[in-house]
Amino acid sequence: MINAYLDGGDSVTVAAGELAVALSPAAFVEPALIRAVRLEALPHLSVEAEADLWVSPLILDRTPEGLSFLPDVLPLLHQRLRSWLDEGGARALRARRAAAVILRRDAPELRLVAERVTWWALSIPDERLAAARIDDALAPVVIALQQADRGVARWVRRTLPTLPQSAHAAATVREARVRASSLTSRPIESPATAPSEPDPPRIEVAVRRRGGTLQLGAFPAKTAQGIEMPATQPLWVEVVAGGRTRVVTFRPGDTRSVDVGRGPVELRTLSGDVYRLDAVKSSAPGPADPFIGEKDIVVVIPALFGSELSRGDEIIWAGDRDTLRQLRAVRNHTAHSDGRVVPSGLLRSPLLIPGLWSLGGYRRLWTALAARAGVQEHRNLVAFTWDWRFDLQVAAQRLLETVERRLAEWRDKGGGDRESRVVLIGHGEGGLIASHYLGMLGGWDRTRLFVPIGTPFRGTLRALEFLTNGASIDPVLVDFLQGLSPLHQVVPIDPVVDLGTGILARPSDVDLPRYGVGNSRFLDEIAGPPSPPASSVVAPIVGIGQATAATAQLVSGRLRIRTNADGDSVVSIASGQPPYQVDDRRIFFAPGRQGYLPSDPRVIDYLSALLDARDVSSLGRTRTPSAPLTASIAIADHFRAGEPVTGILRAEGRSDIMLHVSEVHTDRRVLERRIVLRNDQTPFTLNLPAAPGLLLRASVVVDGRPVADADFMIVPPDPDSLA
Repeated sequence: MINAYLDGGDSVTVAAGELAVALSPAAFVEPALIRAVRLEALPHLSVEAEADLWVSPLILDRTPEGLSFLPDVLPLLHQRLRSWLDEGGARALRARRAAAVILRRDAPELRLVAERVTWWALSIPDERLAAARIDDALAPVVIALQQADRGVARWVRRTLPTLPQSAHAAATVREARVRASSLTSRPIESPATAPSEPDPPRIEVAVRRRGGTLQLGAFPAKTAQGIEMPATQPLWVEVVAGGRTRVVTFRPGDTRSVDVGRGPVELRTLSGDVYRLDAVKSSAPGPADPFIGEKDIVVVIPALFGSELSRGDEIIWAGDRDTLRQLRAVRNHTAHSDGRVVPSGLLRSPLLIPGLWSLGGYRRLWTALAARAGVQEHRNLVAFTWDWRFDLQVAAQRLLETVERRLAEWRDKGGGDRESRVVLIGHGEGGLIASHYLGMLGGWDRTRLFVPIGTPFRGTLRALEFLTNGASIDPVLVDFLQGLSPLHQVVPIDPVVDLGTGILARPSDVDLPRYGVGNSRFLDEIAGPPSPPASSVVAPIVGIGQATAATAQLVSGRLRIRTNADGDSVVSIASGQPPYQVDDRRIFFAPGRQGYLPSDPRVIDYLSALLDARDVSSLGRTRTPSAPLTASIAIADHFRAGEPVTGILRAEGRSDIMLHVSEVHTDRRVLERRIVLRNDQTPFTLNLPAAPGLLLRASVVVDGRPVADADFMIVPPDPDSLA
C-alpha cells in the first residue's frame, strides 16, 4: 500500500512522498523543518505538499509540535533516499541539501545524534567508514549506558528500531542494544526492514564495451553479451568501476552509455545478481595508471589573495609584512582602472588581512612538487595565478585557455604524448575556479585528477561576516575589500542565518546591506553539473580540528557568529566536500587551518602519494572528524599597538603548557611563557612591545613540540592610519 501511495499518479500525493523521503533522516519532524526542507531542498514543490504530508498514510503521530513516520514506512523512505544519492545529479543534491537543513537546525542533542547516524548510514557507501563515524557519534551514549543512565536507555529503545539496517553493523549500536535491553529489562526489537514486493518479471539486456565506455541496451546479439535483470520501469542497474558506484536507469529499448574506463566493471541488479566484466586489454592508460608528472601537467591554483599582483616590474601585492600598505596600493590602482596590474606569481610568504583572511603561502608546496622526478618547472608544473579582484568565472575562463595551450605545448614539444592530461590542485577559491572549469566549461575531458584543498563548495561564513560586519582597520580598505566579487561569490548557499525566530534562512533571502545576491548563483551553478566521469579522480583535502562557523544570528544589522562546527576555521567539513559523490577512501582529513593546509607536511605527503598512484589508505584519515584535539588556541587575528593580546587556551590532560610568540617572517622569538591551566578554558593576556604591521604566531608547545598555533597582526592604534 505504501509503495502504491509513493508511486501514485496524483501529483500532490507524489510531491508529499518526495517531501517525506527528503525528511526521512529526521528523528522528529517539526513544522518549521518541513517548511525549511521544502524551500531549501525541494523548491519545485508547492505548499500543498506540506499539507498532504500531514494527512498522508505515512504518518504515525501528528501533534502541534510535529510528526513522526510509521516504523514500517521508514525503511521504504530510507531505501528511496539512498537511491537518490546513488543516482547522483539533481536528486542527490536535493538529498544532501535536505540533510544539511535537518542536521544544522537547533534541536535536542540526542535527536541530532540519531539523525547523524541515520544520514551517515544512508550516505556513506563505505560501510567501514560509516561504522567509524557512527561509533564516534554514539560513544557518549554508550558511556551513559555504562553508567546506568535509564533515561538514555529509554532513548535507545525508541531510536534503534528506526535506524537504517546498515547502521546496526556499528559496534556501538550493538553495545547500546545490549546495555539498553538490560537496563530496561526488555530486549530491543531488531531493526525494521522494508516490506518485500512481488518479484517483477525479468528481461535480458545487452551489454558491451567500447574502449572506456560501457553500453547497455538493444544491440545485435553477436556484438554484445546479455544480462538478466528485473523488468522494472525504468530498468535499474548499479555500475561499479574505477572505485566509483553509480546507479544507471533507462527504459527498455533505449541505450545508455557510461564512462567506466578500461578497468574491470561489476554490474549489480535489483534482484542481487552480479555480473563481472574483465578489463579492456589495451596499452592505452586507464584510470588506474599513475598520475605522474612525467606524463601529465600539474596545475596549481591558489586561493583568494594567493596570487602576487604586479605593475610592470614592480610587485605591488606579495603579502609580506607590509600587507595593509600593499592592499592600499592595489586599491588605488583598481580605483584608477589601471589595466597594467596583472597576476605574476604564487604568493610565497604568509599573509594576514585583519578581520578577513590568512594564508601560509605556497613556497613549501611548490618546492615539493618541483622536486619530483620528471617535473620540468613551468612546463609540466604550472602556477595558474589569477586576478583576485574580479569574478571567479573570469578566472575559470582563463584557466580553460591556459590548460588548452599548456597541454598542447606539452604534448607537441615537451615530454608528453596524446594521452597526457591535467592534474588540478586548487586551494580554497582556486578549487572553485577549477570546479567551474570542470563542470561548466567541459574540463573533465582533459583532467585525470582534481585535488581541492580547503575549498568552500557550499560557501563560508567568514566572507558573509566580513561583508556584514566589516573590520576595525582602515575604512577605505574595508570598503575596497567588501566590493570584491569573489568574496560575494563564496557566501554560503545553505540556510545559515538565524533572524531571531530559530529558523535558518539563506543569506540570499536576507536583507544584508553589502551582500550582492546576484553573485550567489556561482556556487549553485558548480553544484549542479553531473558527477565526474570514471576516468577522472577527485581527492578532496578537508581541514578539521578547528572551531568553524556554521551558523550566525542577525542582531541589529550585525552578524553574531556561532563557531559550532568542525572544520579548518574557515570552511566546515560539510562545505569542504564536493557536491557530487566521491570515493570516501580518497578524502583526506587534515588537522589544520585553511590558509595553511597547502604547506602542511601531511598534505604534501598525501599529494605525493596521489601523484605516484601509491596506496593512500594508510595516509587518508589522519583522524576522524569528531576526534578531540589535544590542545587548541583561540585568539583574535589582530590587536592594536599598545593594547594587550588576549586569548583562550584549551588542553587535555595537562596542568600547564608553554606558549611561544614569534615573528612569522623571521622566526624571531618574541616571548616564551609557561601558563598554568586552570580548567577546560584558560584565558591569557600578553603584553607585547610589537610595532604595527608585524605578523606574529602564537604556538602552544607540549613536550617541546608545537601542537597548535594561530597568527595575528599588530595594527596601528588609529584605524585610519597605516603608519
